[in-house]
Amino acid sequence: MNRTIPWAIPLLLLLLCAPSFSQTVTINHKVQRYVGAVSQLDRSRFFNFHSNASDADATAFQNQYNVGKGRQFYTPFAVAYGQNNNTAGIYPALQGGNPAVKSTNRVVATDHPYKVFKNGINATAAANWAADYYKNASGAIPEFFEPMNEPFVHAGDFYSGGFNAAQEASMRLQMSQLYNAIAAKIRDTPALANMKMVGYSSAYPELERNDFGHWNTNQKLFMDEAGANMDCFSTHLYDGINVTGQDTRRSGSNSEAILDLIETYSYAKWGVVKPHAITEYGAIETGYGPGYSDIASVQSVRSINHMLFNLLDREDKMAISIPFITDKSTWHINAANNYQPYGAALWKPSNIGQPNPTGWVFTPRINFYELWKDVKGRRVLANSNNPDIQIQAFVDGNKLFVAINNLDDASNTINLNFASALAGFQNVRIKSLKIYDQAAPVLSDNVQTTAPASLTLIAGETAILEYTFASNVTFDNVIRGKKYYTSKHLQNISANTPISFTFNNVTTGSGFAKLRMGIGRKHNRSKAPIVKVNGTTVAVPGNWKGYDQANRTDFFGAIEIPVPANLVQANNTVTVEFPDTGGKLSSLVLEMQKYDTAPAGQGPYAGNVGAIPGTIESENYDTGGQGVAYNDTDTGNSGGQYRTSEGVDITTASEGGHAVGWTVAGEWLEYTVNVASAGDYRADIRYAAGTSTTGQIYLAFDGTNQSGTVDLAPTGGWQTWATVSKNVTLSAGQQVMRVFVQTAGINLNKITFASIAPVNETVTVNSPPTSIVSNTSLTFSINYQAVSARDVVVEFWSSTSWLGQTRQPVTAGTGNISVTVNLPSAPPAGTGYIIKSSIRPTGGDWTTAINTDNVNNITVTASSGQTPFGGTARTVPGRVEAEDYDEGGQGVAYSDTNTANDGGQYRTDGVDIQTTGDTDGNYNVGWTNTSEWMEYTINFSTTQDYDFFPRVASPASTAKFRILIDGVDKTGELAVPNTGGYQTYQTMHIRNINVTAGIHVVRLEIIAGGFNLNYWAAWASPPPAARVARVCL
Repeated sequence: MNRTIPWAIPLLLLLLCAPSFSQTVTINHKVQRYVGAVSQLDRSRFFNFHSNASDADATAFQNQYNVGKGRQFYTPFAVAYGQNNNTAGIYPALQGGNPAVKSTNRVVATDHPYKVFKNGINATAAANWAADYYKNASGAIPEFFEPMNEPFVHAGDFYSGGFNAAQEASMRLQMSQLYNAIAAKIRDTPALANMKMVGYSSAYPELERNDFGHWNTNQKLFMDEAGANMDCFSTHLYDGINVTGQDTRRSGSNSEAILDLIETYSYAKWGVVKPHAITEYGAIETGYGPGYSDIASVQSVRSINHMLFNLLDREDKMAISIPFITDKSTWHINAANNYQPYGAALWKPSNIGQPNPTGWVFTPRINFYELWKDVKGRRVLANSNNPDIQIQAFVDGNKLFVAINNLDDASNTINLNFASALAGFQNVRIKSLKIYDQAAPVLSDNVQTTAPASLTLIAGETAILEYTFASNVTFDNVIRGKKYYTSKHLQNISANTPISFTFNNVTTGSGFAKLRMGIGRKHNRSKAPIVKVNGTTVAVPGNWKGYDQANRTDFFGAIEIPVPANLVQANNTVTVEFPDTGGKLSSLVLEMQKYDTAPAGQGPYAGNVGAIPGTIESENYDTGGQGVAYNDTDTGNSGGQYRTSEGVDITTASEGGHAVGWTVAGEWLEYTVNVASAGDYRADIRYAAGTSTTGQIYLAFDGTNQSGTVDLAPTGGWQTWATVSKNVTLSAGQQVMRVFVQTAGINLNKITFASIAPVNETVTVNSPPTSIVSNTSLTFSINYQAVSARDVVVEFWSSTSWLGQTRQPVTAGTGNISVTVNLPSAPPAGTGYIIKSSIRPTGGDWTTAINTDNVNNITVTASSGQTPFGGTARTVPGRVEAEDYDEGGQGVAYSDTNTANDGGQYRTDGVDIQTTGDTDGNYNVGWTNTSEWMEYTINFSTTQDYDFFPRVASPASTAKFRILIDGVDKTGELAVPNTGGYQTYQTMHIRNINVTAGIHVVRLEIIAGGFNLNYWAAWASPPPAARVARVCL
């Protein structure tokens, strides 16, 4: 999705073009593609389920859907644990013997850390036991051994006395050393030559956290201690909160950056890139209630599809990947869970809610396997001009599979451009999966006998097109992809200081190249550095895979930068220079895709490069032939004029010269042109149309659609000529223009380009404020200049969230308007608020903004009615008494459902306060009801993560609340434990809430009443501590 709003003065094109354009994917099914040394799709690396089940249902499913087993929770350590009274670290006597090399099953064996590890474990004894057990096991053993599942987040389970940073570090180190000892022993045991060691299964790879401190103390630590003996590095990738960590989507650029950094560090340490084992991936669904929900279940499938497209492009470095889709998970169907199915399960009982299942049916997660079950074959060349439109393509015999995924949060129409004619085409089967947030998914499956020219996908939709041909597809070329790494990584970014990388021994030639740049930076820092390849500047796109990551503390993602293949040399120097300081460039990877045989040369017709401004005659398309300079659905020139030996259909034009006719959807023509200077141009398209329906084309330059769809209405005859104008923005220099026919039925004579003078359109916040008094209505003075009717939009944001906006139409000209933004509630006092103003086309959204003006770092002060209790803000780190909420009264400092203080203590307003029975404290707030809240003005002394500790009491398990800071929900629903009574207290622990230094308003909001609150405290967060295991037994 586009996420860079133009800051420079826009040109008239931006004012007149449609707000969004179609995307284009280009497929050449005649060119075989290799990823490293791999072309054939190995389904066993990708299409698995998180189980080792072998019951009748599981076996039938695997056979029907061509799916493999994935992971089991059973290792030698579980055996020893069970034989020694559930105690880890004690092992049976070793058997020795049996040197025969063991065969393997393609499954990952792992276990819960408590069955494997203890503080002070004898790593050598553990390793000897594991190797001895597998060496003497009957039958095949697992191919992959991952001793512990997500061990580091369980470090706190292995020492007492509360959180201790030194102990956490010690546990992680011991765990890594245990992995290393086991891996070394497995490697030194000839009988286990077929087994691969996998680790450490990172639960939440927020590598960029604390300026990559998380990387240093977790993944890097493990690789330093155990990496030399590991066969694969395992990582868990989830959209959503993976029990701890930020609410984030790893789909797209974030997961790419994570895997790139692991690969780069592997290369830096050992000179080779060790493979990945993605032993879990998917999504954590929130907001669907405590019980099982089909709609909640299927949400993960959308994320699995998104990530799968990334993983497929790493097949040469992918040992195995396992979507987190489990089997029947009968362990979850118990009274404590109201006999509900597990959310990640592939099967659910036909009688949900009953103790004894009477039958089993598939959950909606079967849609993932249904969509992909037939896909197989060898890769073929397929590219997209938009990183949010992902594509993979495979040929198997007379079948072509084209898989397309929409990572964008909006619908997209995708033009399907085939570089080679679809000779022998018979039909196409189109399967697509639409997943909705609050409705059942729709898996469609249709066959048609016409090849579509385009495809529209809603947000998050995946489609697979299966083309059938009369005979087997044969290849006429091969393109081979290879990645090149450098040992340089995690480079500090300093303003205007180039960071230099070298890539040597690169195999060059005709093809495609790109750099993938991983960066971790604050959101207000630049993501568009100056990048030079061997001294030549290349453009850095303002778009990347997936969303903008605005809800994360930092941006951490990989941005793909196209590089002309002719710039790449055998030995290369790449420099990256940012305009501002902060963050790190985590990795830079060069990828080269090289043809075995250079495609037929494409060049300007008769050696004459078309000039812009100027006229491009339609018949003077480039030389190079079918699939190179043009695409025509038949081999002959139906008009028999001008270039008679080629396949483009040319006729004479009644107004002089020649015209291209007999156009069919999907055909295209390319022209080498030279644009005199960057800017806006008007394209006058001269055409005739004798049909009764409107034809459509678009103009693309170097693969980017610059015109959007151009409608060409009927003219009344094939020699009745008319002109339609469309504005385009072009960069300077030589480039290739493509005229793409979307809808058939036009004759094309010529296109004349004329330069358009730039016109300023601006919007500014007049007298930008530095502070605002909190109110539900905020009024701002806005200056604007518009060349035609426009919308001025003013938004008000907290530091992390949109709070409200107003759109006000304006007419052409210059003016000043007063814009009032109405908010659902008054923003809490605090810092970091933002005014965002923009001028847009009428009805346009933020992606179409012509110009913008933001005012940052605004302080919102409390209205005259709200002040800290006693006049002084409480300080955190520290403790805050529940009864010391702010002064200001009902609807300002608190909200209570009645006007009286039902407890009659401490204060005389409407909050219910009583003398507490807790061992610590004088009063507590009680009689809590749904939708009540209290606010506290707090001085946070330091910018850091805080752990919150509410002291609560309740006789039931139904009470819930949440914590908001400056109006932003920081916790989601928090369930109050059943403590046994209203005066029997427990302290809750909420981890890792990031707050900047300064004055903030903390709100405790009751979601479901029925509990007492004595106090709450907030202290500096230690590194992430123990968490609950997600996986099944």
